[in-house]
Amino acid sequence: MRMKHNIFPYLATAFILLATLSSCDGVGDYSASKGYLSFAMDVDTEVKSPAMPLNTSDYVVVIKDVNGTEAIHSKFSKLTFPLTLAVGNYTLYVRSSEEEPVAAAFDYPVLGASTTFNIKGAEETTLGTVTCTPLQTMVTVSYDPEFLERVSRDSKTKVTVNAPLEYFLNVSDGVTSYEKRTGYFLTDGDNSTMIVEFDGYYDNKKAVMRKTFSNITPASLHNLTFVNNDVTGNASFTIAIDGFVEDEELNQCIENPHESIIGDDPAAPMDDGGIELQSTCDFDISQPIVVPPAGEDFTLTMKAVVPDGVKRFTVEISSTNESFVGSVRGINDGSNILNLVDPSGGAINVFTEILPFPYGDAVKGKTEIDFDLSDAQTPLLAFKGSHSFIMHVIDNSGHRKDISINMIVE
Repeated sequence: MRMKHNIFPYLATAFILLATLSSCDGVGDYSASKGYLSFAMDVDTEVKSPAMPLNTSDYVVVIKDVNGTEAIHSKFSKLTFPLTLAVGNYTLYVRSSEEEPVAAAFDYPVLGASTTFNIKGAEETTLGTVTCTPLQTMVTVSYDPEFLERVSRDSKTKVTVNAPLEYFLNVSDGVTSYEKRTGYFLTDGDNSTMIVEFDGYYDNKKAVMRKTFSNITPASLHNLTFVNNDVTGNASFTIAIDGFVEDEELNQCIENPHESIIGDDPAAPMDDGGIELQSTCDFDISQPIVVPPAGEDFTLTMKAVVPDGVKRFTVEISSTNESFVGSVRGINDGSNILNLVDPSGGAINVFTEILPFPYGDAVKGKTEIDFDLSDAQTPLLAFKGSHSFIMHVIDNSGHRKDISINMIVE
């Protein structure tokens, strides 16, 4: 009687042998289909505030393949390096927030970075340090003390970069307060536009001003500061942007025909309209005038010619002698600017005690104004130094000209 043999053990052995031989040829080799990734993280931002997320352990790491499929989605602190990934091309995205940054928000900074890389079989890809920077442009708004003193009612500054944020300025019982938080705005790449608008009440007059800036980029910080610039006889101010534009004057924007014109009128003529200051004495007023000692004759007369009639006429005073400027400010309500068309009580004090400038009806609307500063000799001799008097003239047609008179007391 013949015995039956069980062939299944032999078949199993054969299959194992085949599998071993196949693996020796590289088929199914784990190391050939997988690779490794390592990187560190850092933050680079010029803004240091409690709102700025500087702890990278909470940052979100997303790795996507060329098809946009997520291979990894985790907090940075939860990752174990090196990371294991299938062979292929990937994009690494790192962000401080799980949510996408909104178009505009206060104190909501989002930092991030992205980079592409390739994973090769059985090799480790090292990206080095991935540096995260703000994904938004950052904007603060402030006002110098003199500007705040002249804001008479609740006002606001609106900043728009794709989307707007309103920085409110409140006035209550003579005390002003304003939005000091940092605004964060998404940009369109490296060439976005920022529009700055002031809408409020300045010197008890409605003021609406607008200025547009270009080349706004992510990770940039812009500190906007409104500064009083009352050199035209009417309320005006400039805007200084640290690190971006220095002392750029806002263009006025009249949305209501009854609103005051603040700042430069873009429709104003480009020429000076024939405005000039003529000497009517022996001095060449285009050159520095040396004031003679007491007892010596000093005749200083001149004529301002304004063919289209004076609308605004101010004189801005500066000096190498701080005491001289201080004496002017001391009787002119703290200002070194004199309004000849609509003078304050302080300006009239200056005209009667130090500098005998014409004012009021002798200036407003006139096409010719006579100046006689001869009596300024005695008060000027008390202040040695170089004194400058810059006349800012605007006529009824919008022509403007700045004319300087310089006097030296030795």
